Amino acid sequence: MKLLILIICLTFNTTIFAKEYKIATWNIVGGKKLFSKKSNYSNIENVIRKGDLKNSDFISFTEQGDPDQVAQIAHRLGYYYSEGIWGNSILSKYKIVNTGSVVVNPVSMRQAAWADIEIENNEIIRVYAVHLSYKMKLNPFIPKIRGKEMELVLINASTFKGKVIIAGDFNTVRMIPIFMSNKPVLKNAKKYGYKNAFKKKRKLTQIMGQLDWIFARGVKKIVKSKIGKFSGSDHRYIYTSIEF
Repeated sequence: MKLLILIICLTFNTTIFAKEYKIATWNIVGGKKLFSKKSNYSNIENVIRKGDLKNSDFISFTEQGDPDQVAQIAHRLGYYYSEGIWGNSILSKYKIVNTGSVVVNPVSMRQAAWADIEIENNEIIRVYAVHLSYKMKLNPFIPKIRGKEMELVLINASTFKGKVIIAGDFNTVRMIPIFMSNKPVLKNAKKYGYKNAFKKKRKLTQIMGQLDWIFARGVKKIVKSKIGKFSGSDHRYIYTSIEF
């Protein structure tokens, strides 16, 4: 009986005190307002300060534009900041202990950024900011190439033994309005043990389909997901809350 009570108490405590982490990703199109040369960084900051992305634990930026502007936003809002690589950067409420990159396309030398982050109980997780190729020789319908690029990210992540988040713009453009060319990316993510951590029925993050995704390895529960507004960028930001 005592053992049963102990198990119930431990289960209850785990349920009550499970830590949620809010993860967001946003292609901010170089920090410029869409169809304009005007800066959009103040609006981006407001979305994080008091909008949907308020209290985000980790934010993956793609096409960040001016890295100094993003670094200043991070500083003003109390985030750690990983230096931008190929336009990709990571903001974290938790201490960043290591950073690096992985070449995803040996021809163009396109790179994804990663940061090792110390969360609760001194646990280290890894977060990737990824922006896969949009087109090759004017052709945007290159799902196999993106699949190979995704696999290079996943191979790199397999050298890290902890929990992993891979977020960003995967450029999975639709070939016709009802067909998405995302199968190679999703198939490879699943093959390497990742869950699609962005669960939402309406998946249009850009006019060309769902380009932006969040994948996670080691996740216990996906609590909620949301697609944001078009806030100066041609991409909606997305975010999800998970429990590890």
